[in-house]
Amino acid sequence: MLLWDRLNFPDKKYKTIVIDPPWDIGITSATHNLKFAVPDTLPYNTMTDDELREFPITKFAEDDCQLFLWITHSTLPLGLELIKLWGFKYHCLLTWDKTKGVVIRGFNRRTEMVIFAYKGKLKIKEKGVSIPTFFREKSTVHSKKPRILYDLLLKSTPAPRVDIFARKSHFGFDAWGDQVEKLMPLEVFS
Repeated sequence: MLLWDRLNFPDKKYKTIVIDPPWDIGITSATHNLKFAVPDTLPYNTMTDDELREFPITKFAEDDCQLFLWITHSTLPLGLELIKLWGFKYHCLLTWDKTKGVVIRGFNRRTEMVIFAYKGKLKIKEKGVSIPTFFREKSTVHSKKPRILYDLLLKSTPAPRVDIFARKSHFGFDAWGDQVEKLMPLEVFS
């Protein structure tokens, strides 16, 4: 059964969407260099690439909509594909420096990225508070996204806003998903 078959969709559409898909990243292969035990699976259900391609983002998106899609280094190609499939246009890439990372095949992966894309009219505030394409905030628990980005989006993007596949509620954003407030300690996944 697909995740969205188990959850009700909101009864409204959004001008700003943050989405952190439950990518099937293969946790054991991605963390083979860690110095502590890692479970065989992530603490949430993942979606296949095809399920992500079929995700009904149109149930959330206004005609003029800003999309912030969280990706990892390995999911970048699929993320770029998804924004096109979902009817959005690529604009830029934001990078989060988590201040520490996991070494995978010789690279210290201490960053995650957010693809910014839009459909319709671009509605980011161009004066006043701008959204930097690079920001730093220490990661604390697995899958918890940095507060700094949500604070910036509150000041720079139009409401209403939604965080899809949220694992934590953020002020000014509706949260949709089956894992809200179910974050795992950093020590497990780092």
